[in-house]
Amino acid sequence: MREKIHDGSTFNWIDVVDPTPTELQEVAQEFDLHPLFVQDCLDPEHLPKVDKPGESLFVIVRVFDFQSTQESSTVQELTRKVAIFFREDFILTIHRTPLPFIQKMAELVKAKKIKLGSAFSFITFLCKDGVLSFEKPLETAERELEKYEDSVSKGDYSADTLYALHCVRRRLTTLNRLFWPTLTIVQRLPIQHNEESSLHLHDLRETLESLMFFCDGLLEDATSLLGLELSMAQKKTNEVIQVLTIFSVFFMPLTFIAGVYGMNFANMPEIKWEYGYSFALVLMVVVTAAIYRWFRSKDWM
Repeated sequence: MREKIHDGSTFNWIDVVDPTPTELQEVAQEFDLHPLFVQDCLDPEHLPKVDKPGESLFVIVRVFDFQSTQESSTVQELTRKVAIFFREDFILTIHRTPLPFIQKMAELVKAKKIKLGSAFSFITFLCKDGVLSFEKPLETAERELEKYEDSVSKGDYSADTLYALHCVRRRLTTLNRLFWPTLTIVQRLPIQHNEESSLHLHDLRETLESLMFFCDGLLEDATSLLGLELSMAQKKTNEVIQVLTIFSVFFMPLTFIAGVYGMNFANMPEIKWEYGYSFALVLMVVVTAAIYRWFRSKDWM
């Protein structure tokens, strides 16, 4: 679907949603787009990038997909791609699915509730809204980490908690990996010589750097918490193994004694001895007591 949202005296904004390869080729011919950029538009997993062919500017940004699940962790599962072609006289946005922040901006533009200045100011607005889409999922991750931290402090080392922590860490790692190329985009946007555009660009950069710092902190917390959870779970496993080992050490000599006197040989004097049975029991008790005392001396019990 193709829609001309803004038809102004300074620039036009054309939004293309879920184009077929044929429709994309038609748009490319109409706006004289390079075939390599068209190919980038078709790649669903393309990371953020910026390129400046001649007087044009080609930008790919990723925005958070609020339909993603807690188990989503890849770039394609967590985000949606927006390709932006920018010249002084037009902006062309191309994306596969309807995006709330673009729809909201389009409604405001149509209702004339916001006044669009230059095309550059508009693209910084667009990029900032895309960057802000990551704010809510980062806050959600922060609340999840606080919840899991409480669980760990209460001794919950279940497999479900470990898996949930692992999912949070994978999501944060993916988001962190997306922020760096996005920062490169912001740094490579052409510097404008008017105060309004410079303020928009500065605000965009500060917003992105703030989210990057927030994400870095959450990723460190998730990594530390996951490491602590694994360590505590391993400690619990070791304690169980220790108990089983102690039991096996106690019963090993007893099993040996019972095995020896359970052999059916003819020449075994103890078999016909009047006190043979009592002797075997006393021997088992003595061996058990000796092992127990040895364990206590080594502080293993």
